[in-house]
Parts: sequence; C-alpha cells; structure tokens
Amino acid sequence: MITLLRLFPSRFYRLLLICGICCIASNKLSAQNTKIGFMLSSLNSDRWYKDKDAFQEKAAALGARVITTNAEDKPEKQTEQVEELIKEGVNILVVIPVDGKRASAIVEQAHKANIKVIAYDRLIKDCDLDFYVSYNNNKVGEIMAKFALKEKPQGNYAIINGPESDNNVKQINEGMHSVLDASIQSGSIKLLEEKATEQWSEIEAMMITQDLIQKHKSIDAILTSADLLALGAVNALEEANMLGKTIVTGQDADLQACKHILAGNQQMTIYKPIAPLAAKAAELAVLLANGKMAEKNATSDNGKIAVPSYLIEPILVTKENMKAAVIDPGHWKAEDLEK
Repeated sequence: MITLLRLFPSRFYRLLLICGICCIASNKLSAQNTKIGFMLSSLNSDRWYKDKDAFQEKAAALGARVITTNAEDKPEKQTEQVEELIKEGVNILVVIPVDGKRASAIVEQAHKANIKVIAYDRLIKDCDLDFYVSYNNNKVGEIMAKFALKEKPQGNYAIINGPESDNNVKQINEGMHSVLDASIQSGSIKLLEEKATEQWSEIEAMMITQDLIQKHKSIDAILTSADLLALGAVNALEEANMLGKTIVTGQDADLQACKHILAGNQQMTIYKPIAPLAAKAAELAVLLANGKMAEKNATSDNGKIAVPSYLIEPILVTKENMKAAVIDPGHWKAEDLEK
C-alpha cells in the first residue's frame, strides 16, 4: 500500500487509489457475509445431490455461507422452512419449489423480510419473483419428441408427465406436443394415453405403464418427463418382456438411466449440465444479495411478470454419445456405469 501511494504523489490520485482498494475489500467482505438459504424440494433423485454439492462448492468459493433445507416433496414443509431461514438471517433464498404455484407464498414471505428470491430449475408462478435460473425446458420436450419420431415415425405413443404442480412439466409437455401434434393429426402416430403422476414417483410411473400394457399390447414409444419416471416404465416393460421394443425417454442423466441406455432398455435421456447451473445460481445469489445487477439471457412469464432469467441448453444423451456427453464432463465415471 505504501509503495503504491509513493507511485501516486498527488492527493487526488492517492485518494482515488485508497477508495478503490477499500471498495475491493468491501466487496470481498460483503460476499463473505452473504448467507444463502438453498431450499431443496427433495433428494429423491441423483441429480439433486449433485446440485446441492455444486451449489455449496461455488458459494463457498465466493466466500458465502449456505444453509440447505430439504422439503421432502412437501409444499407445506417448504413454506414452514422459510420462517426458519429468515430467523437464521439469510440474505437471499434460492428455491427449488415443490409446488410452483404454492411457492408464491415463499416469495411473498421473503419479500416482507426484504429478502430476494431466485427460483432454481423450476419457475415459481404468479408472484414478483426476482430471478429464475434453469434450462430451456421446452427444448427438453422437443428433443425427446424428435428422437422418438426419428426412431419410430409411426406407431402407438404414450406420454407420462410428472406432477402438474411443477411448471417444468408443463413446459416439457408443450415442447413434446410442438413436435408430435402434426404426426398425431396426420395419423402417423396414435397417442394412446397421456397421464400425469401426482408426485415424482417411480412406482406411479410403473403402475401407469402396467395399465397401458394391459390396455394396449403394442406400445412403440413412452415419453416420460424424467428418468425417475422412465425407470418405472422400464420396470413395467421388463415384467411384460417388452424391453427394447418400446422407445423410452427421460431426462436428468441419472445413473440408473444411463445404465439402462447402455443396456438398450431406455433409449435416451437429457443431460442438463448441473455444475454451470449451480455455479450461475450461486453467483447470482451473491450479486442480488448485495444489491448488484444480475446477468440475464432470457425472460420467463410466470403469470404475473416477465421474470429475468438465465437459461442453459439441454443435451441429448444416447448410447452412442454417452462418453462424450456424460463421462468426459465428469457427470459420471466410466466405472460408475459398469457397476
């Protein structure tokens, strides 16, 4: 500091340099004092463990502290956890909502305490949400549908959606139909059934698929909106000796799904790069908590406002590109898929 001051003898430049150094120190201190509430909807999938770890790692590197909660897929529990986090003195909330509509109460409660809210992965509806970080979920549905049509341009299709409380499900379904509807209308494919699960449940998806098999002996493709649901479909198809005969789609690049793809039981999944999403969310959390501007590359209509958003593109994963898409980036190790 003394050496630097000697290089700038005038009083004006000395003052300017001191102010600059103080601002740097102040920014570092504000980041270190930032306390982030990271509200998980559940830990029922491999990916949420990865999100949690990646988010905590990036926040720690920025000097922030993270308090993590797990709502166990219970919207009322998640709402109760907000009060606990406010008492803990968090400066900002990053929320993976269990229920995108009911979570508007979380935003309202946080705003009353002058705490901003970032929706992570799933949009929070009908509120003055501060920011949204996710993937292009319409594109997820489009990729699934295009893949299925390429493999099975004609035949009987079924769709198993996740819970309607998750806005991502709506967006994925819209993406599917934007691709499939022309073929449905022309009669090239027949949409046998389209059902939604009440929760993100492997068992529910398995039961829906079992019912489909009983009603319709020929099923050429089952489009599911997540690997957890795809697993249920695969289990039902295995029971009916139909593995490999029916196209099954999913997303999240869960470990079991990747194994099933290599075995030919599930044909594709969507890898949504977790580390970039978690890192961006942590960066934005620190910025917003300290009153700074946050970078956006899109906006998302949540029914009330156009929410500033940062959206990441999804990646198609098949048996052919498993190594390049999933193993090389470090999502899974080759030995993980061999176990």
